[in-house]
Amino acid sequence: MNKVRARLSILNELLRNPAVRGEDWEHDIFGEQVQVGDLISLSFAPINKWYVSWIKDIKKESDGTYLLESIEDQELRWWSNVSISVFNREIVKERSSWRWDDKQFEFYDRWLKVGKRNGAYMLRPGLPIFTGKDVILNVRVAFSLTAFSNPKTFSNWKKLPMKEMDEYYKECDLKWKNGEVKKKCNSKVS
Repeated sequence: MNKVRARLSILNELLRNPAVRGEDWEHDIFGEQVQVGDLISLSFAPINKWYVSWIKDIKKESDGTYLLESIEDQELRWWSNVSISVFNREIVKERSSWRWDDKQFEFYDRWLKVGKRNGAYMLRPGLPIFTGKDVILNVRVAFSLTAFSNPKTFSNWKKLPMKEMDEYYKECDLKWKNGEVKKKCNSKVS
């Protein structure tokens, strides 16, 4: 039995109910605060797969017409005459993986595998930062507020061999163990 519509009904109700939104959603009836790149939820709209979407474009010449990209299947559609809520931009900014595609997640899985293969206990692979074709890799210290930073940019992340990732991880591990890299206290370790 298919329950897609039931799931959409439940999620739509939860997301448009102000009591459930909490402090992470800001209701914006007239779209005055909406920006391209925002993660939003629709309110006062029929139940649909755009219940949570990314704002891809805003028609400036009209009042509240938005090109939305559904998180369900990335389908694009113009919406107007709807009320929306904007998800906390700071949280969205911190969660870069919310915008990743499946290939980027596969790459991250490979990066985590490199750490696991090397017995990563204290020094763990950090979240990659994708910048077009390049990727910035870094490591993080587990169970600690100590930041250890040794970022390195690699070209063409889609073709980056595990061997190069492995060599980079080992280099970081050696620097960490030898205390060669500056350590500092930072509560925002990824």
